[in-house]
Amino acid sequence: MGGKALSKPSVRLPKNRYLEVESFVLNELTSRYPGRWAAVPAYRDKPDFGDLDILASDFPGPQPVSETLDAIEVVNNGPVSSMGILLAEGLFQVDFIKIPKSAFDFGLRYLAFNDLGNLIGRLAHAAGFKLGHLGLFYVVRDPENPACVIDEIEVSLSWDGSLEFLGYDSAWYQVEFENGFRRLEDVFQFAASSSYFDPDLYLLENISHRMRIRDKKRPTYMNFLKWLQASKCTSKFSWEDRDRVKHRFLEKAFGFFPRFEEKYRQTLEKSKRLRQFKRKFNGKLVSEWTGLSGKALGELMKQISLRFGDRESLIDFVLNHPQSDIIEMTRSFVASDTTTKKRAANSAPSPR
Repeated sequence: MGGKALSKPSVRLPKNRYLEVESFVLNELTSRYPGRWAAVPAYRDKPDFGDLDILASDFPGPQPVSETLDAIEVVNNGPVSSMGILLAEGLFQVDFIKIPKSAFDFGLRYLAFNDLGNLIGRLAHAAGFKLGHLGLFYVVRDPENPACVIDEIEVSLSWDGSLEFLGYDSAWYQVEFENGFRRLEDVFQFAASSSYFDPDLYLLENISHRMRIRDKKRPTYMNFLKWLQASKCTSKFSWEDRDRVKHRFLEKAFGFFPRFEEKYRQTLEKSKRLRQFKRKFNGKLVSEWTGLSGKALGELMKQISLRFGDRESLIDFVLNHPQSDIIEMTRSFVASDTTTKKRAANSAPSPR
């Protein structure tokens, strides 16, 4: 997105011309292909456009779509297919963002109005969550090593529920979504309206290096920082004790999203089981028990996994048996497997 994915820069179209192109593209696609198609909304006073963003479920593929639109260039980048269509004004970029049906409504609202979703997502990130076009997720970290991410759990696909959880007025947003925020400043006012808002969360010096590099390239984000300074926005909430705040948000999420707590507990239990399993059965231990290393060790680990059929069965065996039984089981594979024995012999040191 942004009109820079193609080999040549996309022309910028004034609003009236852009709306003509948007209508043409949507009419062509909805009349030929099933699924949902929608142009990502912009604020009403936006004067011109460098590309057209289309959200698509059941995307039929870049080839049929490019043929339908007579596109002269196609660039695929993960879930986005960028296409160049030739207009009287020049080459114009159309981006197709592929998304599951279940997340379509959420994704359309997240992507709407320039960088609003990203600005709201910054607050979610500070609380330990992740807001994106696929929904609201919780980032589960290893209790013994918080720097290690175990999983990202889907918390909600309700945009209204996610907004309310993060301290925003979902009714206000719905009115603006239906009518369109008039100015970019109105978008900024909504981003800063959360009861948990703190302008310090957005300062470049307070975000990670990766986010800083990314957001410096986003004109809307940089304009938001200027707006914060000019409007003299003050904090509505203290994020000083970040760990305590994250815990409060987690507890709040359990009440807001009833099915989330069960998924969270299951994820932690699964991670705990895996840690216990790795303490009792790992490559280093198996090497000590068998004397194998390198390819021979890797082959043995593979054969053991295959014999149990699936990883959970192997984990169950290891967790429910004493170490002596696990050692005996491991050595029995070496004794019975001719391939492993040959590799073991080949990996043994040569006599002097």
